[in-house]
Amino acid sequence: MIELLISLLVASIVIMGIFSFISSTQRSFNFVQANDGMNRSMQMTNRNITDYINMAGFRNFRRVFDGVLMKKKDYTFPSGATAYFGENSFLAADVPDSSEKQVHSIYLRYYGSSIDDDQINSVTNNVSNQRMFDCDGDPLDRNQLAVVHLFIETDKSGNKLGLRCEQIVDTETDTGSHSQVSKSVLISPDIQYMMFSFREDGNPEFLLPNEMLDGKEANDPAVLRRYSNVNGIKFGFITKQSTHQKLNSLQVGNLVYHVLGDVDGDDDKVTIPQTEQDAHDLYNLISGVIYTKNRYVEESN
Repeated sequence: MIELLISLLVASIVIMGIFSFISSTQRSFNFVQANDGMNRSMQMTNRNITDYINMAGFRNFRRVFDGVLMKKKDYTFPSGATAYFGENSFLAADVPDSSEKQVHSIYLRYYGSSIDDDQINSVTNNVSNQRMFDCDGDPLDRNQLAVVHLFIETDKSGNKLGLRCEQIVDTETDTGSHSQVSKSVLISPDIQYMMFSFREDGNPEFLLPNEMLDGKEANDPAVLRRYSNVNGIKFGFITKQSTHQKLNSLQVGNLVYHVLGDVDGDDDKVTIPQTEQDAHDLYNLISGVIYTKNRYVEESN
C-alpha cells in the first residue's frame, strides 16, 4: 500500500509538471502568435498609409501636358464625411469638433496612370500600368481620379472597428462627361488610433488639424490655402492584438501613448484603460513622416 501511495504521489508530481509545461508553452505560443500578428498588421498599415500619401497629388504626363488640374471641390463620402479640397491640392481639411484636437482621418486625391502616359503621341491610351490603385487595390486608369478617406471606424457604442478606406472614383469618358463610383473597404481591424499633423511651406513645425483650422471652418479660403501649402505629413497609429490570456505586465495601470511623439502638451496623448478584458491585449505604436510636393507650380521662362 505504501509503495502504491508513493507511486501515485510521484505520478501526480510528474503529471502536474507536464501540465504546467504544456500551459506555459501554450501561453508562450499565444503571446508569440499575437506579437507576430501585431507586427504584420503594423507593417501592412504602415505600407498602406505610406502608399496612399505617396500617390496623393499624382497627375500623369498626359494630364499635365493637357493642363488638367485638380479643381477646388467638395466631396461627400458614404459615411457622411465631407472633404474640402483647395485648388490643385491633394490634401483636404478635416473638421474637428469644437473640443476635439485629435482627428483620426485624412483625405487625399490623385489620378491614375496609364502604360504610355509618358508618350506625347499616346493621347488615347488609358490602360493602367498598375502603379496607382484604389482602396481595394484595383489599378486606376489615366482618366480616373480617386478621392480617398482613411479613418478609424467606430460603431454606435463607440467601439473601434479598425482602419477603413472609403473612396470616390471619378471617371472621365471620351465625351468629357463624368461618372462617380463609391466604395468602402476595411483595411485592418487591428488599428485602434491614428493621428496626423502637417507641415507648411516656410514653417518647420508640424501642426495638428485644430491648429491648421485656427478657429475657422474647413472650407474657409484661408484654411484651404494652408492645406494647399502642406509639404510634410506626420502620422502615427496604435495597433491591438489579443493574446487570449491575461498579461501580468499590463496590470500595472492604464497605457499611455504620445502618438506623434513631439507635440507640445498632451494633444497627441492617448490613454487606454486596462480593464479586465483589455488586459488580454497587446498594443504597439508606430509613426513616420512623409515629405511631398503638394502644390502644382507652373514655371515660366
